[in-house]
Amino acid sequence: WDPGSADGGGLAMNDGVTISINCLRAVFQTLQGQGSNLLDHSDTELVERLTPYAKALGGYFQGFDPAAREKFRQLRGAQGQSRGTFASLEGIRARLNGFNPEGLDEFQRRESAKTTEQARNLIDRIETKLQKIVIQELQVEFEGGERWWYDGIPQQVRQRVVQRRDEDQAKRGGNEFYFDLIDYRTIAAHNWNIFQDILGYGKGSKDKRSEWILQVNEIRKRAFHPSSGGLVSFDELDELQRYEDWLKRLVGRSLLPGAV
Repeated sequence: WDPGSADGGGLAMNDGVTISINCLRAVFQTLQGQGSNLLDHSDTELVERLTPYAKALGGYFQGFDPAAREKFRQLRGAQGQSRGTFASLEGIRARLNGFNPEGLDEFQRRESAKTTEQARNLIDRIETKLQKIVIQELQVEFEGGERWWYDGIPQQVRQRVVQRRDEDQAKRGGNEFYFDLIDYRTIAAHNWNIFQDILGYGKGSKDKRSEWILQVNEIRKRAFHPSSGGLVSFDELDELQRYEDWLKRLVGRSLLPGAV
């Protein structure tokens, strides 16, 4: 609130104030729907009824990092105000069970569908980059031909790939088109001397630095199999975007032709 319209601000700007007022209106409607006649309450009683919702909304805003503050600030006009309102109401509901203002469930369904589609696109791009990086690096290391396949790919992965390709009658082409996403973690670990500076994310052990592929794979299960009941969160979507941006930067500094 204090920065106003300066960097890091937004809550005290017109659109931010409108979002807060919309949230207050939704809380009023919720309380009235529970049988409360707000006009019969004293000021003190009304404040007591509103305080839990105000604290929940404040907690939601307090959790904003700089990127989230900037995203909130960009919510402009009627459409932005509507999106910001429902996102804020969602933040209240995450802290107050049973809070279910009109339209919030539908907003969550739309946002979940949109988030899932964005996650699928990001995962597809991440997987494509991984495939190109891994195959090209192995071909360089093992000097072309088929040695990359026999010397660079662990036997258990080769067996699974051959089985998938055989069951598909090789419709997609060579073996390189039949890796699962999680296979790239196994391959990277098997050839860590090659991939530690390419696919190692962050610091720590080999398992720790390659764990990001496992995380992407877990998100993939929910994004591509929504019937499982799992949803892709906004935080996970941001996580996928960070991984893709990181891969882009790595590839941009490498000598891998056509890896993006």
